[in-house]
Parts: sequence; structure tokens; C-alpha cells
Amino acid sequence: MENIVLYSALSDVENILCESNHLDEIDVEEIDKLIIDLQSVKDKFRKGKGKDYYRKEKAKIQGAISSLRFIKRKAQRRKEKLSEHS
Repeated sequence: MENIVLYSALSDVENILCESNHLDEIDVEEIDKLIIDLQSVKDKFRKGKGKDYYRKEKAKIQGAISSLRFIKRKAQRRKEKLSEHS
């Protein structure tokens, strides 16, 4: 179950980044939704017997969340810079 949700969220990230060739086209709200989805998947690995078994998967999910936050901040700065020049 968690793997299906994880693959779905990661494919959504890939689709957004492939469709937008430039930071101007990235929708910050969509990135927020993906971050929330990934956090919920990571939280599911936190509970139960296998919580220590999935530590590497949790670390990779956290890396994806960090990357999305970086892209989001970069896109926000880019939009602010463009709005100042307009």
C-alpha cells in the first residue's frame, strides 16, 4: 500500500518537473501538495514493527521532500524577481 502511494507521489513529481522546463511554470501549490503526500507516506513507515527496517526508505523520502522544498523556494524567488521587474 505504502509503495503504491510512494510511486504515485514520485511520478507526480517527475511529471511536474518534466512538463515545466523553467521555474516560471512551476506551480508552488502543487509542490506543497506533493510534499504533504510524501510526508504522509513517510509517517506511515514510522509506525509498526518495521519502523527500523524502513529507515533507508524514510531517508530517501526525506531527501525528495528536501529537494522539492529547494525547488519551491527557488521558484518563489524567481517569481518575486520577475514581479519586481514588471
